[in-house]
Amino acid sequence: MGVSVDFLEDLKSQFSDWLGANGHATDGDLRALVLRYQNATRRIPPAIKWKLQLSRELSDRTLVPEIENGLAYFMSQARGGADLRPFLSQKVSDAESPDLMFYDWGVYHFHLGTGFAKKGRRKGFIKGTDELLFAIADRDSGVMYLIDIHPHEGGFANQDLLRIIEENWPEVLDPYTLTDVTPSLQDLSDDDLGMLRDGGANVVVRTPGGRTLAPMGGGITTARTSMRDVMIADRLLFRVRQFQALLDENIGGIGAYFTAEHGVPENDLDLHAYLGASDTL
Repeated sequence: MGVSVDFLEDLKSQFSDWLGANGHATDGDLRALVLRYQNATRRIPPAIKWKLQLSRELSDRTLVPEIENGLAYFMSQARGGADLRPFLSQKVSDAESPDLMFYDWGVYHFHLGTGFAKKGRRKGFIKGTDELLFAIADRDSGVMYLIDIHPHEGGFANQDLLRIIEENWPEVLDPYTLTDVTPSLQDLSDDDLGMLRDGGANVVVRTPGGRTLAPMGGGITTARTSMRDVMIADRLLFRVRQFQALLDENIGGIGAYFTAEHGVPENDLDLHAYLGASDTL
C-alpha cells in the first residue's frame, strides 16, 4: 500500500468543513473553496480592540442624532473588540457576493444604526441606514481609519474619499502610489469609475494631490472577484502541490525514517496537511 499522502484533498476537506459550518456552499474544487473562504473572511474586520483615527472632515461634520448615535455606538464596539460583522452589509453572509469597492480600494462600509433588525434581509444585523461610514482597517497595526460618512447612493465610487485619505493620512497611500507613470489627460468621474468597476475593470486613479494610485485593495478580476484572493488561492495551491511533489520524490526515505526512528511500519504511515487556525493565507 505504501505511504498515504494527499495534501490537496486534506485542505479541500478543511475548507469545505469551515464553509459548511458557516452556512456557505461547499461545492467545487479546492481553488473555488479557497476563493469562497477568502471572500467570506477578508470582508469582515477581525474582532480586535481597534485604535480609531477620525479624519478632520468626519470630526467636523454635523450629524443628525440617529447617525451621531450610530457612529458613537460603532466606535465603542470597535474600540472594545466586538464583532463588527453586524454593521456590514448582509451580503457578507453570501460568500459568492462581490464587494467591488473593497476589492478596488480596500475600503469597508458600515451601517450606523443603534439596534438590530428583527426581520427582513438585515435580520441579525444593525438596522440599515442610508448614511454609511467608510473606513480602512489595517489588520497589522490595529488602526482603523474612519474616512467619512456619505449616503449609500454614490458613496461607493466617491473619489473624494481618496482626497480625505491623502490629506489626513498620506502614508496610507504611499505603498500604492505609482512613480514614472503618465496619467491620462482626463480624470474619470465617479460614475465612470463605478461603471468600469461593474464591468470588472481595474482603474488607476489620480488624486487631487497629484498621486497616481494603483488599486489599494489589490484589484478586480474580469469575473468581478478579488484579484488579491485569486493570487492568494493560486499561491497556496502552488505551494501545496510543490510540497507534495517533493514528498512524492522522497517518499521511500520518509517511510524508512519513520520505521527506523519511531517503529511505524511504512504501510501504516498516513501523512496529512493541516492549515492551523493561526495560519494566514
